[in-house]
This record gives sequence, structure tokens and C-alpha cells, in this order.
Amino acid sequence: MAQGIEYIPNAPSVFGATTPGCGCKDPNGFCQHTLLTDEPKFQFIASECNVNVVANPSFVATLVPWTGTNWIHDVSDGAEHTPGSISPLNQVITATVPNATYRIKYTIRSRTAGGVNFNIDGNIGKFRENNGTFEEFIVSINSGTTGFLPTTDFDGIVDDVEVFEVNEAYAVLIKDQNGVVIGRVPNSDISQVNDIVTVCVDWDGMLVGDFTALGALEPICLTICVVDGCDNNGVLNLVTNGTFDANINGWTGTNWAASDPAGCAEHTAGSTAALTQVITLQAGKSYRLTYDVVSRTAGSITPAVGGTSGTTVSTNGTFTELIVAAGNDITFTPTSAFDGCIDNVILTLDESELVCDEESNCFNLQSSIDCSVLLAWDNDENAFGFFYSSGFQNTMRIVAELRRFKSTNDKEFDLDSGGLKKLTFGRSTGIRLLGMEPMAEYMFEALALAIIHDNFFIDTVLYETEDDVDPDYSPDSLLAPAVLEVQKSDQPDKQNYNC
Repeated sequence: MAQGIEYIPNAPSVFGATTPGCGCKDPNGFCQHTLLTDEPKFQFIASECNVNVVANPSFVATLVPWTGTNWIHDVSDGAEHTPGSISPLNQVITATVPNATYRIKYTIRSRTAGGVNFNIDGNIGKFRENNGTFEEFIVSINSGTTGFLPTTDFDGIVDDVEVFEVNEAYAVLIKDQNGVVIGRVPNSDISQVNDIVTVCVDWDGMLVGDFTALGALEPICLTICVVDGCDNNGVLNLVTNGTFDANINGWTGTNWAASDPAGCAEHTAGSTAALTQVITLQAGKSYRLTYDVVSRTAGSITPAVGGTSGTTVSTNGTFTELIVAAGNDITFTPTSAFDGCIDNVILTLDESELVCDEESNCFNLQSSIDCSVLLAWDNDENAFGFFYSSGFQNTMRIVAELRRFKSTNDKEFDLDSGGLKKLTFGRSTGIRLLGMEPMAEYMFEALALAIIHDNFFIDTVLYETEDDVDPDYSPDSLLAPAVLEVQKSDQPDKQNYNC
């Protein structure tokens, strides 16, 4: 595999058709380099699982089911408030989910005084006292009353109300070149602020098994797959109160009770009644069940998912197994003599059952790469659709080399009293050339965006450039090399003034 040092115009693709392990090349015949120690991050906008949970959001012909003193239906379809009352404009909603994030959007028009807050289940949004369309995110507390809280002098109309639940359930999977799932990004490496989801892919810490066992030869081609929980019920734990921290709420079963202070579901001998929770499952689908047995002194326990029994356990420990569901519950059935605790119950769809909603281009994972650099970029403020306030930083590894110091000079001359030319000003700017091996168009698009960020790094060193990204495409290839002139940000120009 060529790792060319010199810049060769119209060079062929680095990745040939017979390159070992690169069977997952994208349509351009390309697979993006990444090191085992790289931790690429990406962000995306969360989906919205449900329909608008408020009824009559545009107040067509009537306020119903909204209610509130000093609120009337406006002839242009809207809810008009006349000053004199702080009575809210409410409707009771049972579709909201406690502790879920909701995107709220509404319009205020014809406002001449006062303002409103939007309230969802007891959590109050920002105060608005201008005409316009407003959007915000509010976390619900309970299913219940939702609506507008006016000041007593509010004189205006509210309209076009949207209340959508923001999806917070995602799985991020790693697939090999055959489409087989070989790893999953831990939930701890997936974070979310309002509707922005950030994922950190720690190749080394997350792949199943040793890196060398993933394939006989390097490179190993992988893709990143995002699974949306809106379309795949079971992406996250389906069990409610699987840790039994204070009680066994959500579960039923004779001779079962919360253990204090252990925080588990404890069974006392004398009954074979199962510890049960009703859960909506998909018949015929494979589910991964994980649970702990603790403080067991006698008897055994048998788990079941959707009516299908798992393996009987008669020791303490952590147990994981795949079970194909037939019904809609999870049970732990004890022998009459079982004396012990169940804890940390997790039930999810097995990764093999999950369907990708989005899948990345191919990543060419290697333990070492000659002549490569890691590009990174971020911004002092949120920009370009990215949420940088969370400390997010884009990264991209490319086959390239910084080489060939070059200077650009500005000179100004004047004539002295004897008519001789004399240097009055000189400035030298030292730059280097970032010579890039052929790569795909989407990477050049990323690079073009990277260099207009506040901070652009090459192997952790801060650079800047006034150059344009200009790939050298040839007629017979979708890949192209390029050269970019860059300068260290802490490297001052050398200047000479002769006054």
C-alpha cells in the first residue's frame, strides 16, 4: 500500500481493489484512515418520536380543549389574552413522559404589553415579551397540565403551539466489512444536550475482543451505525426500576420485597411466585438479558423473557444470555427454597436485531499508519451546526505530511537623495505545505469547513491558513490529492522597518 511522501499530481487511489481487508470501500473506492488510539467524535440532531402532543395547536375555530380566564378565541385563529388576569391557558395532556425532554415552539403576535412563559408539567420556560416565534427545550416532571402563564398585563395572541418529545434513546454500533456487529459504543460515551447528541468512539476501549483478533490482516474496515430508538424499541433498557434502590415498584410477586440496605429484590423461602414486570416486547426477536444474583444462600432462580425460559441459576454472580421473546413480560421464577436477591436487571434488543438508521463511510482501522496527521478543529462559540459549548472537537486523520518550508515576502522600496533604491519595509512569512494523499470529496468538504473555525490543529499544534482547499482531480478518479499552505499560529512574521 503506497504511503507516498512526495506530492504526485493525479496519483492513483491509495487503496487499490486488492488491498487486504478493505472490502468495505465506499463507492469512491476509498476507506478513511484511523488509528486504534484515535477517538473520533461526531454530533447529530436528535429525532422526535411522537406527534405534537397538544391538541388544537393552532386554535382553529375554537380554544377547545384549551381553557383559561381572560382567554378568548381570536377571529384569525389564535388564543387572545386580555389584561386583568394571570389565569393560565391550559390543557391537560396525558401523552407527556416524566423526565423527558420536549421541544417547545410557539408564536406570539399582536402583543402590546406584558408577556408569557410556557409551562409543561410544572417546569416553566423562558419569559417572552416580544412578538415572534420562539423555541426552547423543557424537561417534563409529570404527565399533566401544559400551557401558557401570562402576566396580568399581557395583551396579545399566542398561536401555532408545538410540543414534541425529543428522542433520547440511541445505540451506536460498530460493524465489520461483512456488516456484522462487533462492538457497541457504551452509553457513557453518548451524551445529549437538548436535541444535540454527541458520540465519542473509543476504538481501543470498545471493540469486542483483542484488536488483532478482529482480522488476520490490517487494515480492518469498519463502519459506525446509529440506531434510532424511535424505530427500535429496546435500544436502551426496557426494564423499569431494575436496580431496586428503594422499592420494587413496577414489579409484582409474592415473597418478594426490596432489601434494605442492599438495594435489590429479595426473595424469602416459601413461595415459587415469580418476580414479574409486564413489558412490551416483539415476538420472535432476540433480547439480551443481564442481571445479578446476590446474597444467595439456597435454592435457584430461572429467568424468562416473553414466556421463554432462560438458564436456571443457583450461584451468586452476573449473568447474561440471549432469549427469544414470545410474549410481553420478564419474570424470575424461584424455587420455594430460593433465598437471595435479584439486582441490576437490564433487558435490551440484541444488537443483531437492531436496524441502522444512519451509517458512516468506511473507516480503515490500523495500529500504525506511516505519514499521517490528525486534524482537529473547534470553535470558541457554537457554529456551523455544532455544539462546541460542551467541549466538542472534530477530528479527522488523513495520509499527509507537513513539508517544504516556504516563505512569502513583501518588500517596499524608495529612492534616497542620491537616486538609489533603498529597502524601506520588508516582511517574511514562513509557511509549510500540508501535502495530502488522494482522498474522497467528503473529506475535502470537512477540511474546507475546518480551516474557517477559530481553532485548527495539525497533530495538536495550532495552525492557520489563508489558502483555499483545492483538490487536484483527474478525469478518471473520484479521489484527489491536494496541498494546503499553513502557518503556525504562534509563528510571527519577520519584519524590517527602515524609516
